[in-house]
Amino acid sequence: MAKRSKAEAGIEVARAKGLPLRLSDPRLQKLGARVAETRKQIYEFLVDRSRDMGEILDEGRALIDDRRVYNRWTKSLGMSRTSALNFRNTTAFAREAPGVYERWRVLGPAKIYRLARISPRAREKVLAAPDIVPMSDAAFADVVAPYLEASRTVTGNMIGNGYVQKANGIARKLEAWELPDIDDAALRKNLKSRLLEIARVAKTLAASL
Repeated sequence: MAKRSKAEAGIEVARAKGLPLRLSDPRLQKLGARVAETRKQIYEFLVDRSRDMGEILDEGRALIDDRRVYNRWTKSLGMSRTSALNFRNTTAFAREAPGVYERWRVLGPAKIYRLARISPRAREKVLAAPDIVPMSDAAFADVVAPYLEASRTVTGNMIGNGYVQKANGIARKLEAWELPDIDDAALRKNLKSRLLEIARVAKTLAASL
């Protein structure tokens, strides 16, 4: 059996004596602080796991070119489209603004999902609002709502992040190739030409960054 804290033991003594216990009692205040710290840890854990899930889904999306096939895959995992999008948005948020993500993951998953949907500039305005940590999820949704329309504009960073995932998928596919012995000289020449062309295109794109 877990050992009782002094605050918990004090509460039981007060009850036994029939004394009224006020919410301002230091012992209750101490327990409240512990509740707040535990809630913070739970929220941070859930947000981080959402980010991790998004990373897995990003890898899957890089392997699946067809969005319909990707949607069927996530459905087979028992995951709704909304959940999958929330997870990937959280991952993108953590990559694009790791410092902001680290500081505000205490908000919990519901609020982080909403923050991840809006632009970085809109995010700054929302995070500047007072008392957003204790704010209810519904009230926070009202704060974010005016910025959702603007967030639909696809930014260069968003496109770039998608290209990173696709490039990772292409690289993994090529690394998995095990070239067989090809007797046909013309076929060998054609394959080599196509691989060199892929390398040339990749080099040209890389040089433009």
